[in-house]
Amino acid sequence: MKIIAIISKDLKKASTQFRLTQYLDYLKGKGITVEFIYRNSITSQDIEKVKNADLLFNQKCLIQGLTSRKLWKAARKVMFDFDDAIYTRPGKPAFFLTRWRQQARIKAWIQQSHWVTVSNERLASYACQFSDRVEIIPMSLDLSHWHPIPKQDHALTIGWTGSPVNAPLVARLDPILKEIQHKYPQVQVAISCGIRPNLTCPFQYVPYQPGKEPDFVQQLDIGLLPLDSDEHSQGKTPIKALQYLSCGIPVVGNVLGATAEVLCEQNSIAVHDSQQWIQALSHLIEHPSLIQSMGAAGRAFVEKHHNFTHVAEQLYQAIERIAHT
Repeated sequence: MKIIAIISKDLKKASTQFRLTQYLDYLKGKGITVEFIYRNSITSQDIEKVKNADLLFNQKCLIQGLTSRKLWKAARKVMFDFDDAIYTRPGKPAFFLTRWRQQARIKAWIQQSHWVTVSNERLASYACQFSDRVEIIPMSLDLSHWHPIPKQDHALTIGWTGSPVNAPLVARLDPILKEIQHKYPQVQVAISCGIRPNLTCPFQYVPYQPGKEPDFVQQLDIGLLPLDSDEHSQGKTPIKALQYLSCGIPVVGNVLGATAEVLCEQNSIAVHDSQQWIQALSHLIEHPSLIQSMGAAGRAFVEKHHNFTHVAEQLYQAIERIAHT
């Protein structure tokens, strides 16, 4: 089977990686090959490729109307996937016309697709307004790489990992982390990111290196998850929360929207303000056995619901079902 996949940037973009490219070897083993085309440079040759493929897979690209219609006409079957609230944007709302165009495009792709896949229940609820062909395929991790490691005696480490665009979120925690370190001088803070966050508290900065993310997360004892409260953020399944949990690390953070589908009182502590952040971190620091039990619960949750092998098979079955109906 041949799939043409539309993506927005390169194959290393997080959403592209976690929604499709990490499954390429698995799909190849099932006889499915994938060729990529890019949203901003779709040519007539690309349209011909779509005509000759078994399935057109669009990974959340909202393409202008004329090109979209050409793609729909050329494709034998269409599958549309999105893993965050692309019907809105982070921060300040866009102007009315921009919002209308954005929402019209996502509605059209949902309606024109033979199958729609999303990463969580919140996004499924949105998609079901326009289609009855919606399936939740959750985010997943390869648990042979993302797993707990034995820890020797070491200073307790609180940490955060994320992309540069989210560095301001962890920077907001600066006064909280300073107070925690003042209260518990033995506690260390570690940050992994593509840029150095603007923190004044003492911390270990680990520059982002592709493929090294598990090595960093495995060294933590508590994972930080600061989030915005806007609709865009609430539609995301936070991959970093799954990364923490897969490595047996409890989470302290903002539990909003789709995050509540992953985090619960067994594997995390939800916080809303500075005082709650300090109380939650202090409680875990003072109760190491709770760190271990919550971490174990988190690992078990990921093994059950976000295991790469299970989700890869679910994606394969969805592709087979669409292509042959």
